[in-house]
Amino acid sequence: MNNKIESMKKWSIEIDKMRGSSHPMSEYQTVILSNDGNEIAVDILEAKEAKAVIVFMPGTNAYTYLYNDYLFALFNLGYHVVAFDPRGHGKSGGRPGGYSIEELLSDFTCVAEYTKKRFQLPLFVSGSSQGGITAFYYLLKDQSVSGGICHNLADLSDPRSVELIRYPRLGKWLRPLSLLIPKLKFFEKIPVAMCLYLDLKNEPVKGFKNAKQVLYENPFLHPYVSLKTLMSLGNTSPPKPMSESQVPLFVIQAGGDNIFRTNYIEYILSKYLGEKKIKIYPGLPHYMIVDYVDQFINDVDDWIKLQLKRSRGFKNE
Repeated sequence: MNNKIESMKKWSIEIDKMRGSSHPMSEYQTVILSNDGNEIAVDILEAKEAKAVIVFMPGTNAYTYLYNDYLFALFNLGYHVVAFDPRGHGKSGGRPGGYSIEELLSDFTCVAEYTKKRFQLPLFVSGSSQGGITAFYYLLKDQSVSGGICHNLADLSDPRSVELIRYPRLGKWLRPLSLLIPKLKFFEKIPVAMCLYLDLKNEPVKGFKNAKQVLYENPFLHPYVSLKTLMSLGNTSPPKPMSESQVPLFVIQAGGDNIFRTNYIEYILSKYLGEKKIKIYPGLPHYMIVDYVDQFINDVDDWIKLQLKRSRGFKNE
C-alpha cells in the first residue's frame, strides 16, 4: 500500500508539471481505515486553527490526487480536508471498478464517522460527479452535517437519470434490467468500458486532449466498471426522501457539462425542499472542479462561512 501511495504521488507531481501547477504532496497524511473488509485510503490536509472540516469523494474510478487544486484551495482557506478513495478506486482496496452505490455510501459513512471523532468541528460533505451523488446521498442520510457542496448530484431512482448516460434511449430499455441483474450474481463482474456510457472524448481536461486520454494513459485509473456498478447507477434510491432533509446544500454546476446537464440538475434540485443554492458557471466543462478551481472556490468559501455564521445564531446574515 505504501509503495502504491508514493508512486501515485510521484505521478501526480508529473501531472502537475504538465498542467502548470504544483502541490506539496508531503502535506497529505494518509490514514487507512477498514470498512466491510476493505482498506479505505484517506488523505488528510490539516489546517491551522481550522473552522470546519470537509469530507470529499472523487468521481467514477478516480482518486483524490486528481483533485489537488480543489483540495489544496480548501486547505489554504483554513479548512481541514479529509479526502478518500472509496473501495475499487485509487489507493483503496476492493475490485477496481466493482462496487455499488450502497457500498460507496457505506465507505462515505465510515470516513465521515472517523472525521467527526477526530476533529469535532462543523462537518461539510463534498464530492464530484459520482462522488457528488454519493455526498448528496450521505447528506440525506445524516442530518447532523452542516452542509453539502456538490459538484453534480442525482436521484438515481428517478426515470430521468437515464439522461446521465451517453445514449438515454438505450438507458430506458436497460433500466428494467438494473433490477434483475443484481439477482443474477454470475453477471455482476462483466466489465463495461466507461466510454460506452459516458462521452469522455467530448470532455476536455487541461494538459490532455480529453478525459478519455486521461482515463487510458493514467496507470492508476481503471477504464471499466462492472455490470454490477452500472446497474447500481441505474436504480439506487436515495436513503431518505429529498423532501425530508433540511441540510443546507450548495451545487456548483458547469454550464458546459455534457454529462450532468444543467436542466437535469435543476430538475433534481427542485425536489430538494431544504435550504439550497445553485451557481452555474457558463461555458465550463464537466471537469471544472479539476481545471477551473479559481472560478468557483471563493463562492464555496463564502457559502461555508455563511453556514457557520448561521449555526452560531446569525440567522439574518
